[in-house]
Amino acid sequence: MTRYREISSAEMTSAQKEVHDEIVAGRRGRFGGPFQILIRAPEVCRHLQRLGEYLRWGSSLPLPCQSSRFA
Repeated sequence: MTRYREISSAEMTSAQKEVHDEIVAGRRGRFGGPFQILIRAPEVCRHLQRLGEYLRWGSSLPLPCQSSRFA
């Protein structure tokens, strides 16, 4: 049983669409996973996406630490 309904890009507000497009244009290249839930709060989604992107690709953390990333 699905607990939430995915929001299509056509249904997104302008703030949600802006964050969606930023995620797709970034290093991830796709929109999914936790972002389908986080997009309901676009500013939170934007900050967590940027943090996750930095931890994954921009930091010098060793791989075991990177695997604990959440976004």
